[in-house]
Amino acid sequence: MDALEPLTDITETPNEYIITIDLPFIEDKNQIEIYAQGNALEISAEMRKAVRYRHAYSYGETREVRRFTKRITLPFEINEDEISASFKNGVLVVRVQKPKEKRTKIKVQ
Repeated sequence: MDALEPLTDITETPNEYIITIDLPFIEDKNQIEIYAQGNALEISAEMRKAVRYRHAYSYGETREVRRFTKRITLPFEINEDEISASFKNGVLVVRVQKPKEKRTKIKVQ
């Protein structure tokens, strides 16, 4: 099984982190798994396909399996309700909302 290392971009905005991963070898979003634990995201995908070949004196079919796993650590605990992911045209986009800063007014005595 061959491992892949697709291109990954992590962009920070004032409200969220946007993680973009190029997965041109993935055809179906069900081949992608995303897990959140603590302050880390683990993203993995597996491609399985049959490759047919034909040479002058032989022909056949082989199976190709490639797996990708990436662990991304963020500077805050991830709230699973604040994550969204989309997959379109071979590009996975994961959005993780930053936690809202809690601000408490202190009464001066």
